[in-house]
Order: sequence, then structure tokens, then C-alpha cells
Amino acid sequence: MKFRRLSAPGTSALSIWQLEGSLTQLRALFAEELPSAAGEFGLCRRAFRFDQGLLWRRHPAPESAKEVVECHLHGGFGVAAAFRSFLQKRGWRELDMDNDADPTALWKASSPLALRLFAAHQEEAFAKKLTSLRALPRAQRRLAVEEMLQWQTWGQLVLNPPRVLLAGPPNAGKSSLFNLWNHAALATVHEQAGTTRDMVEAELLVGQGEDAFLIRFVDSAGLERTSDELELAAMAMTQRELEQAWAVIWVLDARVAPSSLLLAQMEQRRPWDLVLVQHAEEGMAWEPKQFQLEPDLVGDINQGLAWTKKVEEVFLQRLGPPPPRHGLIPIGEQQNLALRCLLD
Repeated sequence: MKFRRLSAPGTSALSIWQLEGSLTQLRALFAEELPSAAGEFGLCRRAFRFDQGLLWRRHPAPESAKEVVECHLHGGFGVAAAFRSFLQKRGWRELDMDNDADPTALWKASSPLALRLFAAHQEEAFAKKLTSLRALPRAQRRLAVEEMLQWQTWGQLVLNPPRVLLAGPPNAGKSSLFNLWNHAALATVHEQAGTTRDMVEAELLVGQGEDAFLIRFVDSAGLERTSDELELAAMAMTQRELEQAWAVIWVLDARVAPSSLLLAQMEQRRPWDLVLVQHAEEGMAWEPKQFQLEPDLVGDINQGLAWTKKVEEVFLQRLGPPPPRHGLIPIGEQQNLALRCLLD
């Protein structure tokens, strides 16, 4: 029982999925809503609760042989994630389509920015660019290569959407920020500390228009000293995520000074990490300078979407300007290496 997504990941009006399994296995999913014969279409209204789907039974086969069915769903991250979870919980395995050697294949674009950058690479544009660079005098070639390499971080971001982690003490409003930014109640929010005891992850587009790109946004358990076994396990997961995340948005509480445990974790933050202080509607109960901290933003999450807009703006400013609209930038480490070899 195998499935794969045929449409590009990311925000779209439609997501298309291919399922391969026996007729018995497909009937277990769709029951009487499975089209009765090859080549027929059917509307799936009841098999799953999160959306209606258009089913196309593509190939005829005996009862014991493989059948291929396409399922067309309304787009959006939530529907795609729900359908993937629906299948995986029933034992279906997702196929990896990365056997395409071209990292800039248009179907791999996960965002408007990725599509724009990948489109510039079509018709062997990068190979042609390398040839033209080799023909330049050494000094001129070096300047041109260094100019292209300055965008290599963006090339990596659109090829492998980065993990951006929300971290901080309990009850600082990490889950509230996560839900507000995602426009969905994905993480449980409660006044009691320690509500989040597992990682909650969602795909999120940041930026505007053709410059919007995908991140993997992760909510985490609060960092605090505790003897509770469940909370210790949750913090261990947070620690692992801190080591793996591309960027961390540290969410602090204006009402409670950061603990020594939290400050020790924050010493490892990278230049592009952010430090936010929330719940500052009544002012600060502690002085950031006393803790060698300079928050990027201090405010109140009750500002709603105006607050998430500010957070997103600061996050994007930290990354710097997006790649030029009509330029070729390196995508992936192989292309970066090919350019660096021209610096010699």
C-alpha cells in the first residue's frame, strides 16, 4: 500500500495524490465511494471528515493485483497534512519522489519563492552560467562568483525548508503565538504551565508574494527545572530540537525573569535567532540588560495578527533581502561547490 503526492507541496488550490494498492485495500479506505470501474470518477464525501475528494480509478486489474487511484483534494497545508495522516494511520507508506536528480525540478517547488528561483534554472541555465564564468578573466570571474554565492543561504532555504523552533519558559505564550501565526488552533493553550509536552509542527509561508517561502514551524515544551518525568522527557525533546533547528525564536515572559537554566540554553543562540518578550501589556517585571539580553521585540500577544506581523517582519529583516527577481542563484550544495571551485 503506497501513496505519493503528485502536485507540488506548499500552498495551492488543489492537491493531487496517487494511491497504489489492491482493490480490497482501496475499498477499505473508500468503501462504496470507490468508482466501480477503471476510468470512472467518483465524489468521495464520507471516507474522511476533513474534505471532499474527487476519485479517479485509473487502471483495471484483477482482484489481487495493484490498482491505481488518484484523489484530488482542495488545497491548503491543513488538508494535505490531514490526508497524509489519514493514510499513514491505516498503514499506507508514502513514496519519496526525490529520485529526480535535478534539485530544481519545478514540481519540487514548495513555495512561490522556490518556484521563482527554480524557474530560472530551467533549460540547463546553471550549466550554461558555469561555462560563461569560466570564460571570464580571473578577477572578473571571482567577483561574479562571490556575488552569486552571497545568495547560497536562500538557495538552501528553498531546497530544504528550515525548521524554526519556538522555545522559552512555560506559559510565556509560545503555543498562543504558534496558533496565531498559523491561523489555526494546532497547539493546546492553557494557563497552567507545562501544557505542551510534545512537539507540534506545521508548515508556514512567510514573506509576501513571489518572495514567500516555506518554513517548518515547531512549538516546544517550556524549559524549566522540574522532577516530573513527563516534563523531563518533553524538555529532552526540546533540547534535541534546539540542536537541530535552523533558527530559534526565543519567547520570554515579561512577568517572570528568565531562569538560569533558560539563560544557559540561550547562550548558544545564533546571530539570526530572535528574542521576543510577550505579556508586556503592564510593563516589564525584570530588566533585560541585567541578564545581558537585548530583545528584538517587546509587546503583547493580545495584539493578535498585528503582533505576528511584527514578529514576521523582524524575522525577515534578520535574513536580509530576498534574491533578486531576475537572477540565477545556486540551489543546493553541489551548485555551491561548483561555484567555489571557480574561485581558485
